[in-house]
Amino acid sequence: MKTVRQDIKLQKPRSASTAPKTSRDIYKNICKKLRAPMNPGILESLITNEIEVCFDDITSEQLPSFQSVLKSIRLKSIKLWSNSYETNEFTKLGIRKTKSRTESKVNTESLAIMSIQFSSISESIEKSRILKELGLYGIILTVKTWGRLSSSLESSQITTLSFQKCEISEKELDAIFQPIGSMTKLTYLDLSNNNLIGNCGYLIGRIISKQGERRDTNKWENELRGSIADFPTGLCEIYISNNHIGDYGWEKIISALVSDNWLMLIEAQNIDLTMSSYKNTIAAIDSNKSILVLDLRGNNNFDLGFRKILDVVFENFKYADRNNPNNEKYINLFQKVCNGENIPKVCEIKAVTKAKMKNTTGNMLVRNTDSKGFDRKNNSMNDFKISQECEVIKEENAKLRKKIKKGGKKKKRLVSTQNILRFAD
Repeated sequence: MKTVRQDIKLQKPRSASTAPKTSRDIYKNICKKLRAPMNPGILESLITNEIEVCFDDITSEQLPSFQSVLKSIRLKSIKLWSNSYETNEFTKLGIRKTKSRTESKVNTESLAIMSIQFSSISESIEKSRILKELGLYGIILTVKTWGRLSSSLESSQITTLSFQKCEISEKELDAIFQPIGSMTKLTYLDLSNNNLIGNCGYLIGRIISKQGERRDTNKWENELRGSIADFPTGLCEIYISNNHIGDYGWEKIISALVSDNWLMLIEAQNIDLTMSSYKNTIAAIDSNKSILVLDLRGNNNFDLGFRKILDVVFENFKYADRNNPNNEKYINLFQKVCNGENIPKVCEIKAVTKAKMKNTTGNMLVRNTDSKGFDRKNNSMNDFKISQECEVIKEENAKLRKKIKKGGKKKKRLVSTQNILRFAD
């Protein structure tokens, strides 16, 4: 008697067409489906699951396929720039000037087109949950478009946010500072080269305060529950160089530092500070125990007093959390500032930064500072590294001695002193 089983179906071997596709293959299929031309910049950058492309080079025919890519591919990074963006990161923008009617009309029309295109793209960014980096360079948007973009940022997982040469006004910063302050994963914020004025200092201070208040609350709640909390995620580094913030705006920023326990790095070169900000800066950093790197070079008559500020910042390493894995990083960055070197940018465009400009302000501090003083400071940094290890060893040895006394005669297992010089290379 024959038995026929109709419920079993033989699986066909997976063909090459059904094999997992790369990001580039997905982009090619999207363009083929939409009958749209491919953008060479997008195609090349998708090799590493990133998009780095000049936004001006994306035509209206390529825009729908670009939006589909943002929705369909799990991108790690998006970096867009305009043709007006220069490779010179340290060129300070001039103060806004009045323009002719013809020039204003052309700029208004191009701004409207750019904003309409970018508004639709911000919807796609909102749906890209794996996105970690977002950088806009030389892209000037309307207040409404900035507001639409900020709403997509608040719920994102972005850790690195960079807006450079975007001509951000006080109104535009006011539209985005609340969501940026609420971003739970944001670690690096770069607002360099944006023509920010003094009134923007208050909004930057509010970003710092909102980030710090949220982390303070998380830490307090975990302590109440008796749980061992991880290092709370949030803003650690902020870059505001080459703006017109001035003494008034800087005073608003440093007032937020007095009660902040989390921000570790501020780069504020060329922001129009004078010596009137010197005493306020010293007082704020003296009250703050978290700032480990502060770069104020390039401000008028500020470099001689900057050595004193470095000494005050150096004292904060005594209070640094030994469990923070980034300690070694900030020690190295502090030494770079002392040696007159620039702090490496956290969100660079690979395609645009091949030709690096020479640092115009890097050696300013070295020329005005005794080299022996920095040698002593570098030796002190090495001593700090060793002292951290010594404290850990002493605590562990003390615990072991208590156990030995309670347990009678036991073989002593003290911590080896070979680890003392582990960080002092």
